Amino acid sequence: AMKLVGGVINPAALLDVIHSNNIAIRWRMYKEDAAKANDIRHGDGTTILYMTVLATEGISYKDDVGWQVTGASCVADSWDLYEVKDFDWAADTYDIYWADTGVVPASIQDDAGMNTSAGQADEFLFTGDGNATRDIWVDDFIVRNWTTNEPTWGGVAIWERYHAGAVALPCKVVVAYTG
Repeated sequence: AMKLVGGVINPAALLDVIHSNNIAIRWRMYKEDAAKANDIRHGDGTTILYMTVLATEGISYKDDVGWQVTGASCVADSWDLYEVKDFDWAADTYDIYWADTGVVPASIQDDAGMNTSAGQADEFLFTGDGNATRDIWVDDFIVRNWTTNEPTWGGVAIWERYHAGAVALPCKVVVAYTG
């Protein structure tokens, strides 16, 4: 896990992430009560995804109008799951997903607007709270391929032959996934 130590001047973690319409970025974040995740940013050199998790646990994003409230709040002193995807760098939009428990985040903001800024071109930035005892941890940072029409799977069957001494026993192993 990456630890952004509270009480340090400008605690930050900067990761190289090439911007693309075809990626989803997911991470878990643990925020101590009253800590503020000042900046969560990712850009293409012209516009940026710009989010924050407030000291009051509210999740917001900044577009060209100003700060927008998603209406969702993380749970202090626990691991929350975040995901951003459905990037449209031409239209300057993306979707924000969040979950306080479990592994399936729910959409909390469709078509969030980006902020016009040249910062964080092909980088992903986390900044923490500069006040002591307000640590933030980031873990399970994953960048994956993503499309708006995710593939669905049918069934998969596997035939194998097992041998017991000199006698061949045919055995059919079927693994099926329906989604």
